Amino acid sequence: MNITSEDYKRLLTNIESKGGKKKSVAITKRKTNKSKADYKDRIWRILNKLCEGWKTEVKFHPKRKWRFDWANEELMVAIEYEGIFGGKSRHTNLTGFTNDCEKYNNAQILGWVVLRYTAGNYEQIQKDIEAVLKTRKI
Repeated sequence: MNITSEDYKRLLTNIESKGGKKKSVAITKRKTNKSKADYKDRIWRILNKLCEGWKTEVKFHPKRKWRFDWANEELMVAIEYEGIFGGKSRHTNLTGFTNDCEKYNNAQILGWVVLRYTAGNYEQIQKDIEAVLKTRKI
């Protein structure tokens, strides 16, 4: 389910204007022509345009089977694409989010820079990678 912040504000206004009582509100899912694969393909092209060395599904922990969506082992930079096209996602429930936190914290303890993106902000990858490269003077 994809809703914009404007849709969300409108829903809240409608609920509050009806006496402040919370009601179940049906939200229609926005149709999009873009799939998760489309976003991942765009991210892959952005990364390879910036610099060489990107790999997919990189295992980074010596004991756990955790993997990054994309990583550059030489730079120690990882990209995680959370997707989150709607309200329900493995990344947004308590167990999934907790597991993600454990994974990302362990990666950072091991020296990785972990950058996380969704369908809503993946276009910032280029700017963020360039900033990382600048701080590392590469």
